[in-house]
Amino acid sequence: MNSREKGKRGEIEGAHFLTRLLKIPIRRGQQYRGGEDSPDLLGTGSIHFEVKRQERLNLDRALEQAARDASTSDVPCVLHRCNRKKWKFSFYGDDLLRFVDAVAELIDRGHFSGPPSDGPRSETRAKAKTIKEEEKA
Repeated sequence: MNSREKGKRGEIEGAHFLTRLLKIPIRRGQQYRGGEDSPDLLGTGSIHFEVKRQERLNLDRALEQAARDASTSDVPCVLHRCNRKKWKFSFYGDDLLRFVDAVAELIDRGHFSGPPSDGPRSETRAKAKTIKEEEKA
């Protein structure tokens, strides 16, 4: 299988996993050249995810790539899994508290309380619209 296609599929799976976990819309970014202007995932707040879907992952290299591509204010993190295994998060120990704070912000955004809606799909669409507006700003 083409490694680019497998990478794309892994990023889409990772986005779906985080969307279900955090209850906010996360989507795959446009992959042009790497860096903070083209992350693997969009809608992740101040966490820069490098998504890896590999059987033999060089975690140090992946973390270095995440750190290199992240902005200085973002927490670099690798979201990874092997076939038939669960997703895992890896980040530098020094970033633990920043990671926890960033996840708390995402959870707060996902579990907002507001007026009743037409169901979960309309809430997801409304959240996605808000994220797209934030990304344009």
